Amino acid sequence: MANDSFMDLDSLAVLRTNSPSWKLLASDDAAFCCSFFYREFIENNVRNLSEARLVLDMRSFLSEKHSLAGEAIPDDDDLADEAKLYLRRWSDEDHRWLRRFYQNRQTFYDLTTAGQKAVEWLASLKSRSFIGTESRLHTFFHLLHEIEHQANPDREERLKYLEKQRNELNRKIRDLKAGGRVEVLDDVQIKERFMEAMDIAGGILSDFREVKDKFQQIYTQFRDEVNEWEHGKGALLEQFIADREVIEESEQGKSFAAFFDYLMAFSQQRDFDETMRKILKLSALSKDMDRYDALHIKQAWVDGAEDVQQTIAKLSEQISWYVNENNLQEKKNIYFQIKEIEKKALSIKGSEPKAKDFMEVSELSPSVSLPLERVPRMPPAKMELEAHSLELGTHHGSLDAIFNQVYVDKKVLKNHIDEMLETWDTVTLKNVLDMYPLEKGLFELLAYMEIAKSEHHRFLPVKDRIVFQGIDGRNRYVDMDRIVFEKRDRNG
Repeated sequence: MANDSFMDLDSLAVLRTNSPSWKLLASDDAAFCCSFFYREFIENNVRNLSEARLVLDMRSFLSEKHSLAGEAIPDDDDLADEAKLYLRRWSDEDHRWLRRFYQNRQTFYDLTTAGQKAVEWLASLKSRSFIGTESRLHTFFHLLHEIEHQANPDREERLKYLEKQRNELNRKIRDLKAGGRVEVLDDVQIKERFMEAMDIAGGILSDFREVKDKFQQIYTQFRDEVNEWEHGKGALLEQFIADREVIEESEQGKSFAAFFDYLMAFSQQRDFDETMRKILKLSALSKDMDRYDALHIKQAWVDGAEDVQQTIAKLSEQISWYVNENNLQEKKNIYFQIKEIEKKALSIKGSEPKAKDFMEVSELSPSVSLPLERVPRMPPAKMELEAHSLELGTHHGSLDAIFNQVYVDKKVLKNHIDEMLETWDTVTLKNVLDMYPLEKGLFELLAYMEIAKSEHHRFLPVKDRIVFQGIDGRNRYVDMDRIVFEKRDRNG
């Protein structure tokens, strides 16, 4: 027999370190975690529970946990905070027993495949009151015969097999018509086969989570690829389609697609409902059977399959969002900022400050100033005047600043323009300033522009650079539209 490398010592040592399922079973809180996971998710085949509901349900578990440990039971608020802490810890990268996600601005959790496998392994340790082997043997041989004949493409062999089945059916029909005895299953055989069928049904529900996790991994990998993508959109779409085809064309993907098509067929759903209702009326199944789960297993299948389909649809939605250039750039910026934070966090891992309060935040919550809290009107301050007699004082310093005011005579500037227009029909402001440079800086330039408002002029979209010296002696320049002065019609 070939050796299974999975059970080698080295492989198991690595698995012990990396497997979330093994970590769960080896944790100090394994009993608490598995009990909670079973009650919330597995017992009633529930998925995607809100954080609010899980926190509410966990309070009773935490109360019992504190009570068994001989500890005082905290109040409801402290229990809620402790429950949130547990949920976030179970869904982080070190544990991965729950998957945390956001939907409609709310936090939701779902049990991961690793968490489910750990809980189901514990459930398999339970001693069963009834162990059936006959039905498993029949199922075993039925599957072998199905493989033997259904996988054989030989036409003659298939005809012989079908004729043999037909002859056997005809014989049974003749015996019944001749008054022969109707062979029926006894109570033990009915119970055995029903329990095996329910085990298979539960296994299908477990498979849904694993299939969903596979698609979720593709989504996560694709998201990381997009954030670091440096090529065109076409290459991005090609990569996405290739990843999607890998899943859909895989053995697991094909099996799920076939199952979903078979389950969604109306004839199959009707056949399931009618058959299950007839079976549950049998006296052999009247005791020790969970009739509710049996009757609603189809709905659990539909919900599980629909959850997987929603994950697939999520991939399609995100691709259209990611290829948008604006959203893509925004996502990349956020992604790289998070990466920088992670790098800095990893750089101090193992050498964190020992002081409890090594970081301080000025305010733990934003300060809110409501409109109605503001004073609608501030009364004016009362001014009190005191009468004092004026006394003659002495002055120290220069009074030049008082009299150093800039005055521009526009009449002189107009004369400059008119003198230029006596020689030319049109003249630009720059031509005028080349002949008569600015003496009073920007004040004089503004005066020229005011004159242009009242004179015959026009603006051209060509820029002229006017260089001048300010009154402080510093050289400056102005880029402005060209102003052209025109000779006025003397007869006009």
